Amino acid sequence: MLAHFASSPEAQHFLASHLLRRTVDIRIAAVVSRVLYGSVDWSLVDRELVDLGKPDKQLTRLKQAMLQAKGDPQGEVRLVRVYARSGQRQEALSVGRRLRDRGFLTPTLAQQLGDVLVEAGEQEDALRTYSEIVEFDGASSKSRSVLGDIYYRQGWHAAAYRQYKTLTDLDHKNPLAWLRLANAAAGAGRIDEALRIERDVAGGEGTPGPSDPRLFARLLSASRLAVMLDKLDPATGATPEAIGRKLKELSLFSGPGTLALLVWSDLDASLVLGAADEKKESLEGEATDAGAVGLYAVLGSTKPWERASHAVRYRSEILARKVAYRVITLAWDGKSFKVSVTPGELAPGAKQSGP
Repeated sequence: MLAHFASSPEAQHFLASHLLRRTVDIRIAAVVSRVLYGSVDWSLVDRELVDLGKPDKQLTRLKQAMLQAKGDPQGEVRLVRVYARSGQRQEALSVGRRLRDRGFLTPTLAQQLGDVLVEAGEQEDALRTYSEIVEFDGASSKSRSVLGDIYYRQGWHAAAYRQYKTLTDLDHKNPLAWLRLANAAAGAGRIDEALRIERDVAGGEGTPGPSDPRLFARLLSASRLAVMLDKLDPATGATPEAIGRKLKELSLFSGPGTLALLVWSDLDASLVLGAADEKKESLEGEATDAGAVGLYAVLGSTKPWERASHAVRYRSEILARKVAYRVITLAWDGKSFKVSVTPGELAPGAKQSGP
């Protein structure tokens, strides 16, 4: 479509700008960038910048690429990132604000620039920048979901809750939207509200199977109750017996066994819990991939779990930022529950990490 308007640059740029302002699909953004500004492969440039290491060499290589694609905001976003990582915050903010003032801040670029501002410690500017993701299409459930996910991974749970609440208003029957809302409520400390939302989803409509949102809801509730059991707060009045009863009500165990729950907040990442040696067979037990809400679970016998060596790894594209997670093990011996919670982190660019 853009090629059709190549003979009329003004019309082409007008169409491209409206496409970019309303899409959160990085593939569309990449195509528009290539058609308008040249054939620079920015993903290749990114890899070269990592290999160069030193900021001065990165700046030289980046400016060479920017000369090949004059005016491409993709280059300026990377310039902001290099400035920020080298400690030149004022230069980074100056380029970022100039990019925003030029009106080139598409949803995709807003996300990238916001990430850079967070790294630079400029939270207020980052919040304003991220918010432009929904500015031109506030009724888009996809845009609301993307913005809520960004806020959630940054730990800004109140802001994430507002986006997810709007998302449930726009898409009331989407159970995954409600489970995202529960995640944000729990992050903000409202565990009772999160459990109530998950109970509603678990009792709603669904199709039995590995992608059943009703199962996702019960597993999320199990993770929250397990953390409560691990660190009992006397002020809440909760007791091991009361929490144990709620765990039994979830009907996740048919007998003694161990439920291993991997949970994380960066929903751009798709993680799995498996054997430490990737070449060996996967862990014994029934696995559930609820990556859409930041959870992966394995339910099996206790002894094989205790004997095996475990690791957390990507099953999706490896992210160039750190991803924090927790491995929660909930063991049931037929009489009582035993819990352990192990935090961990996947380093930027790392494929796997031990729990």
